[in-house]
Amino acid sequence: MDAYSKLKKKIKDIGKIKSVDLVYGKSDPYKLKEIKKTTDLPYFEWFPHPLAIIKDLFIKNNFKFELKEKRAIKNSFLKQDLKVYFYKNNLSIKLTFSNNYKNPKRNLTIYGTKGSLIYKGYQKKKLFLVKKNNRIYLPTNDVDPIKNLLHNFEIKFKQKNPKDDRNLMLATSKKLFQISDKIKL
Repeated sequence: MDAYSKLKKKIKDIGKIKSVDLVYGKSDPYKLKEIKKTTDLPYFEWFPHPLAIIKDLFIKNNFKFELKEKRAIKNSFLKQDLKVYFYKNNLSIKLTFSNNYKNPKRNLTIYGTKGSLIYKGYQKKKLFLVKKNNRIYLPTNDVDPIKNLLHNFEIKFKQKNPKDDRNLMLATSKKLFQISDKIKL
């Protein structure tokens, strides 16, 4: 995504990263009778996106993680709220998911020693840098996701290095299944 590419280029402007906060989800009740195994729970559909961001930004870190989950059943629909805390040394990452938000959320905030980078995926002005209480908006282009993936693949293929994406996908899947193993159906 154009916004994510620009965010990665601006990370150096916020100094040393102290913490990261990701919030994902929407109002999306799941029918209880359709949930047969852990991978059928709502979070499983949404978690690959923020996990890929965490693995991409911090690929060298092997984080420990802690999980907190709440569930509610209303009219035979499951509402799931999940928080996953990743931590290592002086860096903490909080990933929050809910299929019970009133408005959809796809937010990423990276807090550094010299400022913050904020991405709000469902807003017109999606990406901005905050330094000394000033917001600096970074212009982004909305790109069709499939065209974007094909473009990225073409670039990596020309560089003869498509292995990067495969490694990220494998690392993300591995972390997703580690989280799933801790969640009870």
